[in-house]
Amino acid sequence: GHIAVHIPQLCALAPSDAMGFHYPGRGILPIFLTGFKDYVETLDQLAALQPQILCMAHQGPLVGTEVPGAFATARRAAGEMLARIAAYQGDDEQLAEDIFGECYRDEFAIYTEENIRSVARLLVRRAREYLQANQRNAEGNGEIESGQRNGQ
Repeated sequence: GHIAVHIPQLCALAPSDAMGFHYPGRGILPIFLTGFKDYVETLDQLAALQPQILCMAHQGPLVGTEVPGAFATARRAAGEMLARIAAYQGDDEQLAEDIFGECYRDEFAIYTEENIRSVARLLVRRAREYLQANQRNAEGNGEIESGQRNGQ
């Protein structure tokens, strides 16, 4: 889990890593380490606070009109990561290694390789768990047979 600090008097929010890793100019790497659904629900809860100052855990604060965009970017990045993992037909360890290779540069290189490899592996595992649970739920509701499966 993560800790977030909300200071209503300042309209400020410090979400720690709850919104993912912010790469200025490149977006956000989602970090849904406890689960995809938890991550998206947390984004919604944090966005509902309507902060005007967002003190990301890395790479400095976002202010004013940048803030709503950050929530949208984090949500979009999470959906894209989930879709990528769902579509991947190869070995999950290789997928985690690919994700590691894409993100372990610049600002992320201050962490150990093993730390970021572990984050990538956990992202893949949590996405697979979410996708499998959704598939079981859809099968239980007869949605797959009726063609209503959508994966999200």
